[in-house]
Amino acid sequence: NSLFFDLFFDFFFLFFKFFKFFRLSPELFMLWSTLVRAIKDIAFLIFMAMLLFLGFSTMANNIFGADLEEYNTVANAFSTLLQVLLGVFDYQALKLVDRVWARIFFLIYVVFMFFVMLNVFLAILNDSYLAERKIF
Repeated sequence: NSLFFDLFFDFFFLFFKFFKFFRLSPELFMLWSTLVRAIKDIAFLIFMAMLLFLGFSTMANNIFGADLEEYNTVANAFSTLLQVLLGVFDYQALKLVDRVWARIFFLIYVVFMFFVMLNVFLAILNDSYLAERKIF
């Protein structure tokens, strides 16, 4: 476990050290400048996404937690819903618990967390890129 954290921090440190070489290329420096300009908005988006995740996790725990082990705690529901965004999910198990709520929950969750949040993220990057492009 200690080795994992050591490797994580080494990778994290080297990742940011790597970005100092972006100044050598104007195109890569514009990419770095775009990310720096967008960091405040991205941090707010991450905060809002975590609030939505917590809300959906609580909702999944209340609806499916009594019958499915994957949703029996809010932490398990959080982990399972994160896996849903990655494409790993068992929709049939949700349907067996409650056919109507499974459809409603799954549709709203996927629309909000995947489509809306992804599009907001891309809009933030696009606005930052357009602002940086005017400078360069």
